[in-house]
Amino acid sequence: MRGDCVRDVAAVADGTPAGLVAACTRCEHVFFRRRPTPEWFKRFYAREWDSGHRGDQLGLGTKLASSTRVLEFCRSHLPDGGRVFEIGAGLGTSLRAFHEAGYDVSSIEPSEHRARFVSAVMGLECQPSPVEQIVGANTFDLVYVNHVLEHLVDPVSTISTAAALLRPNGYLYVSVPNLWNECAAQTVHYVPHLHAFTQGAVERLLAACGFTVVRALVEHDIQILARKDGGQRSSVRAAAPDFWDRLSTHVVRGFGGGTSRHAIVWYPAGEHEYRQFTTSSSRLTALRTGMWIRSRMPLAVSRRILPSLLLRRVRALEVEVTGPPALPVHVQHDAGGDGVWVK
Repeated sequence: MRGDCVRDVAAVADGTPAGLVAACTRCEHVFFRRRPTPEWFKRFYAREWDSGHRGDQLGLGTKLASSTRVLEFCRSHLPDGGRVFEIGAGLGTSLRAFHEAGYDVSSIEPSEHRARFVSAVMGLECQPSPVEQIVGANTFDLVYVNHVLEHLVDPVSTISTAAALLRPNGYLYVSVPNLWNECAAQTVHYVPHLHAFTQGAVERLLAACGFTVVRALVEHDIQILARKDGGQRSSVRAAAPDFWDRLSTHVVRGFGGGTSRHAIVWYPAGEHEYRQFTTSSSRLTALRTGMWIRSRMPLAVSRRILPSLLLRRVRALEVEVTGPPALPVHVQHDAGGDGVWVK
C-alpha cells in the first residue's frame, strides 16, 4: 500500500482524537489507521464482546445448532473426509457442520472462554491460541476464515499463515462484511472492525498471497473461495477508477446528506444485513422510550404487542451536518468515553 494512495475518510473525536479511518485508492482497502491500544482490545473482547446474546449462548452449556453456510459454499471442491481448519472458531457452529458431514476438523480461537466452549460443549478440537501461534504446514484441504479477517491487525499475515497450512492446490475460504452494505456511521465508529473490504480488495489480498479465486458471491457480505496455486496477480482487476467517488457518496449519504440536524438509525435486518433511515431528534426520543419500555417487559409479551423495530438491536446517532458534502468527514462527540468506538 503506497502512501500516495492513502486518503482519509473520517475522523472521530470525543474531546481527544479517537478513530481515524482511511482508504487506499489503489486496492480499495478501508481501515482504521488510528485505533485504540492493544490493552483496550483485550478488555473489549474479554468483557464486552460476549455480552448479551452471545454470553447467553455460552452460558447454556448445550450444543448449538450447526451452521452449514460455509460447508455448502465449499463442499463441491473438497475431497470426502478431507482435513478442515478454522481460524477463529467462534462458538463452533460452522465447524460442527463440517464434523457432521464427515470431515476431519480442528481450529483455533483466541478467546479462551470460547475455545473452552467449542472443546467442552461442542466436542470439537479447538486450541485457545492467537493466529500468530499457529503451527503446521501443508496438511489441510481447506482453511477458512469466517467473519474474522476484519477484526485482525494484520490480514496479510493471517492469509499467509493460512497458505502455509494448506496442501498444494488446497482451498481458502474467506467471508467478510461488504463495505457497500455497511452503514457508514457504523464503519467509522466500530473499531473492532479494523478493516472494511470490497470484493476487489479481498481478491487482490488473496492474489498477493498466492491464491486464485475459484468462486465468489457478493450479497450482504462477501464470500470467496480461492485455490493455493501461486496466484495470478496479473488477472486481478485494478481498483475501480470511481472507487473514491463511490466511497465519498456512500459515506456522505450515510450521514444524511446535506446540512441539517437529524438522527441516523440503523439495525440488523438479517444475517450480515443492515438497514438505515434518518429521522428527527424528537422521533428518536420516542424510539428510545419504546426501547426502554421493551427492556422492562417479558420477551413473550413484547413480541406480541410491540412493533418489530423495537425488538431489534437498534443503534442511533444524532448528528448536525455542516460544511461541504465531501471526505474526510469529521465527527465530534460532546462527551468522551468508549461509546465512540462501539456500534
